[in-house]
Amino acid sequence: IRGVGWGDLIGKEFAFAEGVSPTSSGYGYVLLARGTENSGPTNITGLVAILKEVASLNESIKLIESKRNDVDLWSLRFGKEGAGEAAFVVDLLRRGDIIGLVADVPMGPRSGASSQTLDDVLALMAGQSGKKAILSHPRFQEAMNLVKPPQDSLAYFDVKMFVDDLGRMFEAIGKKKNAAQKPPEKKEGDGKDGAAKEPASALGNTPPAGDDDEDDAKALAIVQKLFSLCNVMDYSVTTVETQGRRELTHAAMRIQAGKESCPLAGVCVFRKPFDRFDQFIPADATGFSLDGFIDLGGLYNLAIEFVTKEVPGGAEVISQIKAKLAEVGFDPQRDIFDWLSGEMISIDLPAAVVTPMGGADWVWMIRVKNSELAAQKVNGAIDALSGWLKGKGQMLMVTHAKVNAEGFREITHPIFAMFMRPVVGVNGEWLTIGSSAAAVNKCLAVASGNAPSIRENKRFSAEGMVPTGAVAGASFKDTSNRGQELAGVAGMIGLVGGMGAASIPDEPDTHQVKQIIQSALSIIMKLGPILQKIDFYSSESSMTTYDGSLTVRTESVVTYKDRSTNDLPATAKAPMPPEPPEPPKAPLPK
Repeated sequence: IRGVGWGDLIGKEFAFAEGVSPTSSGYGYVLLARGTENSGPTNITGLVAILKEVASLNESIKLIESKRNDVDLWSLRFGKEGAGEAAFVVDLLRRGDIIGLVADVPMGPRSGASSQTLDDVLALMAGQSGKKAILSHPRFQEAMNLVKPPQDSLAYFDVKMFVDDLGRMFEAIGKKKNAAQKPPEKKEGDGKDGAAKEPASALGNTPPAGDDDEDDAKALAIVQKLFSLCNVMDYSVTTVETQGRRELTHAAMRIQAGKESCPLAGVCVFRKPFDRFDQFIPADATGFSLDGFIDLGGLYNLAIEFVTKEVPGGAEVISQIKAKLAEVGFDPQRDIFDWLSGEMISIDLPAAVVTPMGGADWVWMIRVKNSELAAQKVNGAIDALSGWLKGKGQMLMVTHAKVNAEGFREITHPIFAMFMRPVVGVNGEWLTIGSSAAAVNKCLAVASGNAPSIRENKRFSAEGMVPTGAVAGASFKDTSNRGQELAGVAGMIGLVGGMGAASIPDEPDTHQVKQIIQSALSIIMKLGPILQKIDFYSSESSMTTYDGSLTVRTESVVTYKDRSTNDLPATAKAPMPPEPPEPPKAPLPK
């Protein structure tokens, strides 16, 4: 293994692909890599040595060396080849500075001695007429027209082809099982009363198909129906380019024509848009995320309907589950999905009160369909939790929150009261949960027009994806302090872990565990200066839109600091926790 420079293998560029292999009714995988200068001879020698070592493990593994189309080829074949027996094949190839691996993974008997995937790759590398690369495929060309040309990387996934191929494979498996279960044809005079004799076997007559075969057939039928239900997406494509110190990603996902009205598309794609993305986001926010998520109620109903109609005995199972839930007074539709819509907003804010413990404020918002019902259900859940804890001898502290809106409650527990007092309430069409009343009031001030929104944030306006209309999703994160934040987390782990380790009694049965924990903490505490070196990021941002013509687009950007202008963070650096005393060094256990 040490004979290969693994980093050098893909030092310049690489391509990976997968697709159905006609040879084995399975999948073919291709990895082609162009390595660093003059690394080819050494790496191919090392890779061949590995294949030889694998071939020496068992007589059924063969390594065959050959040359085709000016390509050096080493084929590693696992298992016997013949009727009804599949062989797993890995082919290693080299042509100039290109080294490739081709794997043929069977799901049934092979139809030839050679891998069709390998044949196609070699033909394309040799420029043979009649063989076309994916670049000339109409569906691929259509996908590429939806995004900007690739500069750094390209990813394409034909979802429809993948689902269709899987469906055909399961259908073929089902047909083979049915054929194997089919009784032999009767022949006149081949037994008493003209009945055909049962074929003999080593243990007597072959028994008829059993319950297991019937269950397999039913399971295959369910899988095929599930594939049909999920066959909604057409394809997805992603390209990446670099502009100065900005890395831009362009992604598009296409829905199959005519499938936009199917239930699964409505559940996953067509969510209520965010008409004004910055409605609640303060100017000093360090990050935010708007996400359409999925329609949990729609998915729940879709699953219930599928199990009821398509799964044998499913209606009875669903009825039993609902009865069990009714016994504890819970109905998912009534208690959750009737009022929950699901679109979400997450906002990160600087800590209102900076402490040596660090930390930051946050606000989560979830869109609701019925604000009155949502408030009733949320408050009912809080009261139920409070009553349950009271019955356990504990106390949940629930008080009126100092929020500039009606209905908010502050909830905490005596153990956490000194550093955590979250507030919960329903305001308009949003269920809002905040780390503090001050954080929620900041967001409400923006919504009322009494405070500037994130549009006024200099880093966001300069580097972020700023929506100009309704969006399906959007995000921004100020990453200029990422190294400091990670170092702070490591320091906090060391501080809290050190106190925890110190409380472990130094007894024979716990001594080894204590040593392991203290050794691990010693390593973590030394990571702080290393993590602070991750100081080259500036921000990350994305924006997702639905163009109304079956395409969902996502544009995202990662921006790096401009060293030439001594780029400084727009926000104050997160305070570092006090460095804990280093635990006593202990030898690692054997």
